[in-house]
Amino acid sequence: MRIKSIHLGATSIILFLMAACSNTEDLKVAVVDSDTHYKFSAQYNRAKTVTVQQYVNASLKPNRIFADHQEKIAKDIRLADGSVFRLESSPGDFSIEFGKKENSDASYENIRKICSGIKEIVTEK
Repeated sequence: MRIKSIHLGATSIILFLMAACSNTEDLKVAVVDSDTHYKFSAQYNRAKTVTVQQYVNASLKPNRIFADHQEKIAKDIRLADGSVFRLESSPGDFSIEFGKKENSDASYENIRKICSGIKEIVTEK
């Protein structure tokens, strides 16, 4: 009986350590870039959420999209330069939908650059 309980305890500890050391969240980054739309989406480690949100705020100054440690946001954004897009963010999830016909080429390039930076943040090991 004592050996069974030691074996069960050891197995439990091993399983716990495996779960703690592995990232159970899958990393997924997707970009769809057509003639009319640009869409970026990322699923990543939740611990990087604040870093992503701070990067977006810094990239869009003087606009501020995220309040400090905001858990979830889903809204249409209009920037000071007239750019418009849909942004959704929650811990470990981020997406931007951008209509090219409603925005300038410069706005498109800026959004694409921001999304590239987000990709670098979330894929960093």
